[in-house]
Amino acid sequence: MRAFTRTWPGIPTVWQAVLVALMPVVAFAQLTGWTRIDSPVRSPLHQVCFVNAAEGFALAGHTGQMINTRDGGETWYLVGRADSVGFGAMLFRTNYLGWIAGPRGKLFRTETGGLSWQKVPTPSRTYHYYDLLSYKNEFLIAAGTTRSFSRRKPVLEIYVDSLEAWNEVDETLPGFSVHDLAEDSSGNLWAGGRDLLLMIPQDGSAPQVMWRGTRGKCGTIEHVCFKTAREGWAVGSCGLMLHTLDGGRSWTEREPVSTNRLLEMGFSHPDVGYLAAERTGEGPTLFRSLDGGKSWDPLIGAGETSYYDMEITPIRIILVSGAGHIYLREREEDYRMQGDEPPSDMVREIEGELRPGMLMQERPPGIEPEETQQRRPLGR
Repeated sequence: MRAFTRTWPGIPTVWQAVLVALMPVVAFAQLTGWTRIDSPVRSPLHQVCFVNAAEGFALAGHTGQMINTRDGGETWYLVGRADSVGFGAMLFRTNYLGWIAGPRGKLFRTETGGLSWQKVPTPSRTYHYYDLLSYKNEFLIAAGTTRSFSRRKPVLEIYVDSLEAWNEVDETLPGFSVHDLAEDSSGNLWAGGRDLLLMIPQDGSAPQVMWRGTRGKCGTIEHVCFKTAREGWAVGSCGLMLHTLDGGRSWTEREPVSTNRLLEMGFSHPDVGYLAAERTGEGPTLFRSLDGGKSWDPLIGAGETSYYDMEITPIRIILVSGAGHIYLREREEDYRMQGDEPPSDMVREIEGELRPGMLMQERPPGIEPEETQQRRPLGR
């Protein structure tokens, strides 16, 4: 049998050899089972936030550029930029009301879906915000650390919308920093950070330390995720992975699946989960579990890029990457893969009864959802 060879007329032989050598790498870079969407922003995307199945936002943290979608992630538009400073946190409560936050105590608010921004006064310019959480549609909770040379401690502040005022959760919080905020099904708040996992009871009583680590930078919790009322996960730097089966009263450290910085975990089906990581060490940066989180396998074609954030909507999984791309996967595929029928509400959305675009909320007067001179569409 004659061996298969590929040639490119007009290209020197030495460069043809380089192209042939790179072919497996190029093929490996195609994430199997996902649709890649190119972004209008030519820099890494660090945050993604959807307010329903149709409308979402993504943020390039290094440049402060933001993009918006109204069709579930298939098409994205540039929107206004609040500041050129890097932002590490983004939150949208509706498709027009949102916040972004970052270093030097910077916090901005939009009531126009990102077209314009107003600076919100914060308690200190020494604060560095890592995460934002909306609680009961009345409170904005900001988390981070101080950047003071004389005193570095966790920052956990509550902003009361109706009073336009800040309150500190507890000025005696232990630890170094808070990197992630989450709410469980009982309304308790969870705050994860460096060698620290706090639970703040929904009754407003004092925060409780639920886990203390001794790993320093390799013990930083970056994401807290509750799969059910009793089962939850906390993941972080150097492959840190904690697991609870009793609603967070006790946490067990699991064998790491990677030495990379684990940033996000979510489940699209009771048994199908995804785990995304920033490439800080060796090995894969995107994993999938088919047994409810008991084991995790690297996804074929994930490549060597970082996957910074993930959102699971009623119909899709959305990933944003360090290469500036957005990746989409239909949740229906995960149900079919497991031999299950998708839930009825998901079927209705897929069939069009609640299709993306019909879920969009009313915008403030004067804000047109489709025709604005500041939006530039970019398709697949």
